[in-house]
Amino acid sequence: MAFSVTFKDETLTGKLIQEISVPVGSEVMTLREIIMLRVEEEIRRREDEKHQRFMALAFEMDERERTLNGVREKRKPGEVPDPEAHGYRALKAFQQNAYFVLVDNIQVENLEAPLRMTDKTTVTFVKTTPLVGG
Repeated sequence: MAFSVTFKDETLTGKLIQEISVPVGSEVMTLREIIMLRVEEEIRRREDEKHQRFMALAFEMDERERTLNGVREKRKPGEVPDPEAHGYRALKAFQQNAYFVLVDNIQVENLEAPLRMTDKTTVTFVKTTPLVGG
């Protein structure tokens, strides 16, 4: 059964940065899977919609990635960011407390915790450090 959940980015003061609806295919996901899905969706939307600003969970980037994420005219035609590499950076950032995650207003700290998803689920990413590109 496929449905969508809402992903929100907020500051520590509760200011909404962005909100997106993301399709999911499973009723139970781990936080690790949610973070990886979030990163994949960010990259897909960036490529599909040709966003100039890219709000990302990945915080540490090498020079090539800065170019890919910040200065679009230097990107080679057809070149896209690597979702797996960005996903691992996002997971590392989570483990280093660069952001925390609330699922339906309950903080989740365990990357392997099974979480029940519904079409009413809201996953909030609260940034404790500035966003890349933001």
